[in-house]
Amino acid sequence: MNPASDDIVTPPDVTVNECVELGILAQGNGWDTDYRQVTSGKFESRLKLYASSKIRLTEHRCNQKMLVAGTPPPGHVGVVLPLNQQDKGLFQGRAPAPNELCLISQQSEVYFQTPDGLRMVIATIPVSRLNQCLAITADRDVDQCLEKSRIITLNKSLITDLEASISCAIRLGQSEHHRDSFDVCLQEIEDHIISSLCRGMTPPVALERGARGRANRLRYLSRAQSFIAENLGAALSLESIALAVETSPRTLEVAFREVLNITVVQYIKCYRLNAVKNQLLKHKGSQVRVKSVALDYGFWHLGRFAQDYHSLFNEYPSQTLGT
Repeated sequence: MNPASDDIVTPPDVTVNECVELGILAQGNGWDTDYRQVTSGKFESRLKLYASSKIRLTEHRCNQKMLVAGTPPPGHVGVVLPLNQQDKGLFQGRAPAPNELCLISQQSEVYFQTPDGLRMVIATIPVSRLNQCLAITADRDVDQCLEKSRIITLNKSLITDLEASISCAIRLGQSEHHRDSFDVCLQEIEDHIISSLCRGMTPPVALERGARGRANRLRYLSRAQSFIAENLGAALSLESIALAVETSPRTLEVAFREVLNITVVQYIKCYRLNAVKNQLLKHKGSQVRVKSVALDYGFWHLGRFAQDYHSLFNEYPSQTLGT
């Protein structure tokens, strides 16, 4: 990629060769990217790659401001999620708000000015994977929903949860002892990102009406409950469950809210917490480890698990176990 001189201006007294290695590493991940350092001082950067079968997450840290111009690999879209709490940089000349994601369409060059002390995650997602989800939720494809790179707005809680999940995945990925938990975590992040993108790229779908629609939702609800019960220890998301029961995520969410007055995510968490408590009660006073039981039921963030457990049962797991 060779952008015009007006697109990227190399600032004076900055050695851009310090950024060359980043471009080489990016090419190894299929990206065509140029980096330019724009603040003076020693350049230090760190990239780490986390990958599943369908998604690649690159954690990028840098101590200097940079101008970055990049294009995703063919057949992929890119998602830029700055994790800085304050200054998140400029994407195509605009500062992302706390509830926004930067979305890069396939074969589209974008420009990003990074902040000081950059910490961001770049997700590389196959277009085919997004199309699969969009076909279910909106009967559309990526080309129709994402003609050009743009910033999409999401619910702030979605962004917060996603940032927390990514941070936890990075910690787990650094430990060989938590490899199984890391794989489950990465799968959930993959589903979370794709679900969030589909919501942000498409308008809300009107709720189904009438007795026939309600009967269908009851059937989907029953199937979903069975699927969840059989896969408690696996990575579960609204989209993966909807695919399993052959309906749309929107219809399934409506079914849970209408019949149980609870979201799918809340239902899964509640089901898992109760399953853990039942197991702890069965082994009360034994040498069973709370951590092992929690991981068996899909809780890979143990600190959050303990808080959720206490909020629901007004006691900690160790108290239930009697240790």
